[in-house]
Amino acid sequence: MSAITEALLDALQERETDIGATINWAGDDFPCAGGVDFARQILTAGGFKTTTNVVIVVRVGAFPAGQGVPQPKQNLVYTSAPGAAARPLYIDSTTPAMGVFLVLNCIDRSQGS
Repeated sequence: MSAITEALLDALQERETDIGATINWAGDDFPCAGGVDFARQILTAGGFKTTTNVVIVVRVGAFPAGQGVPQPKQNLVYTSAPGAAARPLYIDSTTPAMGVFLVLNCIDRSQGS
């Protein structure tokens, strides 16, 4: 692993500790670093609809060997901080980064995925 990748991995673990955000996926809780929610409008048969997207970054190493990692079209529950309300999210897409991170682009299911 390169020095840059190690530095980014250390920074992500520090952010996970500082914020305390988690995802519940496949029945287990995993640490994560969540980003800012952002809204977008999509055109549907009934007109424009606003959806809220959430970007979450997880360490691949946080998941037990053989369990796999979150995939598109799966659901998870995101808690942005200890004591915060848990939110059901739908994974719209994933982007692997440097072989050690996974960026999850999620949609807030309470607004219809």
